[in-house]
Parts: sequence; structure tokens; C-alpha cells
Amino acid sequence: LKANNNLSIANLFCSWGAGIEVASLGELNLALTAGFKPYNIIFSGPGKTREEIKFAIKNKIYSIIVESEQEFHLISEIAKEEALKVPVSIRINPDNRLCNTTIKMGGIPSQFGIDEKQVYKIIPQLKENINLHLMGIHIYNGTQNLDEESLMNSFSYTIKLAAELQQKFNVSLTFINL
Repeated sequence: LKANNNLSIANLFCSWGAGIEVASLGELNLALTAGFKPYNIIFSGPGKTREEIKFAIKNKIYSIIVESEQEFHLISEIAKEEALKVPVSIRINPDNRLCNTTIKMGGIPSQFGIDEKQVYKIIPQLKENINLHLMGIHIYNGTQNLDEESLMNSFSYTIKLAAELQQKFNVSLTFINL
């Protein structure tokens, strides 16, 4: 819904069986109003508020995308308050640029996601957390990329990273957002 907040169009996508990604409380409410089931909704984006995270947790959406270590701790705190085990995925800011894009999201410092090197510190904390369930990863390298080789390199890197993380940390990732 980040690029389209039209209720009629959202309802149409919902009727086709699509899932939806939201980045605010307003978008989450719109998705639910359009008929999306919570298990078809992911919540991404930096700067999620306590209120937004709490609403997402209470509505039992598919996954909240963790964008920072601070957000990880906030989600954990709210999950504990609500006595729920919350499914989360980690947005990873890759160490290198994988795509030739206009707006770069990887290989440079970013407010979007956790730097790849930091993920190796966060995953053990997630595994030990009884209120969170690590279910996947999210990597978005940039926008306006129409080069299929560049896209395939990015997708291949993401899938290989997911496999590496599963093996290294003995986790089962059931969700990869490319």
C-alpha cells in the first residue's frame, strides 16, 4: 500500500489473493478494511511507533519487519506486554550494492534495515527471545532498476544469504522478501 492507498484498488488486489506490505497504521487499517487477512500483511519501514507496532501485534499480522536493533527491543517489549509470540523478519542492509539503481539501498549507510554485519549479532538475540519468532529476511537494494541481470544478482545474493543464516544459526526461515 506504500505506493497505492486507493481502497478500491487494494480491494481488487485482495480479491486476487495478493499479500500486502504496509508502512504505517493508516495503511494497516486500509489493508484490513480492503479485506486483507492479517496473515497476508507484512509491516515494514523505519520509525514504526509503539502504537503501530502494538496494533500490528494485536491483529496478528504475518510479520513485522525489524529495521533496527532499537526496533527489535521495542517489538520484544510490546510482545512481552501482550504475552504473545510475534513473528518477525529482519530487513538487512547488504554490505555491498547489488543493483544498478537510481536510489541505492545497499552498500551504503541507511536508515532502512540492519547492516549485514550486525545481523550476525541480532539473530542470536532473536533466537533467545521467547516473545519473538524469526521467520525471514527482507532485502531491498534500490528502486527503478530495470536491468534483469542486476535484479537476478540481487535475488540470488538474498537467497544465498538466507541459506547461510539458516545454516549458521540453525533457524528455519520461511519468508524471504526480495
